[in-house]
This record gives sequence, structure tokens and C-alpha cells, in this order.
Amino acid sequence: MISSQPLTLANSVRERLPRNEVPYTLSVKLIRSVELPTTAKTAGFDGILIDMEHSSFDLDTTGQLCTAALYAGIAPIVRAPSKDPRYVSRILDGGALGVIVPFIRSVQDAKDVVAAGKFQPIGSRSSANGLVSAGHGHPKSPLLSFQGTRSRRND
Repeated sequence: MISSQPLTLANSVRERLPRNEVPYTLSVKLIRSVELPTTAKTAGFDGILIDMEHSSFDLDTTGQLCTAALYAGIAPIVRAPSKDPRYVSRILDGGALGVIVPFIRSVQDAKDVVAAGKFQPIGSRSSANGLVSAGHGHPKSPLLSFQGTRSRRND
């Protein structure tokens, strides 16, 4: 039976960070089962980290895992396979509440990725209607993280 209650998008990973608490995520690289997020929730994890960079997961598999995580009540965080901004918007459209972006080596790289994660007119992301992550709750802005080989600084 489908519930008439709207899905509430809690992001305990994001909620713990300002309190200097450590969020616990289960890294997903091999197991493609949509039962995994429920198991992670039962085991006490705050979220799952779906690793597209170091696995063969595609956007479809990633979206299914993200949706399952949202319904399990844990945060789906995805490591993109590259810094291509098109991945950021598609990953968020698939239900991720956070994106880790590798290979950020310049301020412009970071700006391009942030723009891809924000809707127009602020960013370059287009509106996607009917998505679990967009239509059932009001999550805060996605959590974006950048990974580069150089030291990080605020430019």
C-alpha cells in the first residue's frame, strides 16, 4: 500500500556537521541491491556513499540506490565519476542529497560544479519535475564537496 504521507527528506549527514559530530556513511562500490540502504539504516548509518568514481555504477543504478536510501530515511551521497558538471545535475536529479566531485583543480572548476547543482537563474541546473528528491519534501541545498590534488583554500 502506498502511503498518503509525503516523504520527509532528512539529511542527518548534513545535520551532524555543524555540531562537529561525525556522520557515518556506508561506502557502496560493489553491491547494487536496493535493499542495501535499509540494511545500512538498520545498522545505524546516517547515509550511504555511492562511489561512481571507483566503481562501474551508472546513473540508473545510482538513482535507484538514492531513491531507496531516501525511503529508508538515510542520506544518499554520491561521488561523481568526474568533474563534468553534467554529472552533478543528473546525480542530484537521481535523488542524491550530496555530491562529492573529484579532480577540482581551479576556482573555475569549483564555480562550474556549484552552478550545475543550483537551479536557474542562480545556477545552470534545469528544473526536473516529478522526482522523489524534488517533489516530496523540502531539503536544504545539496551538500557539495570538492576533491583535488592540491591543498584547499578559499579563493
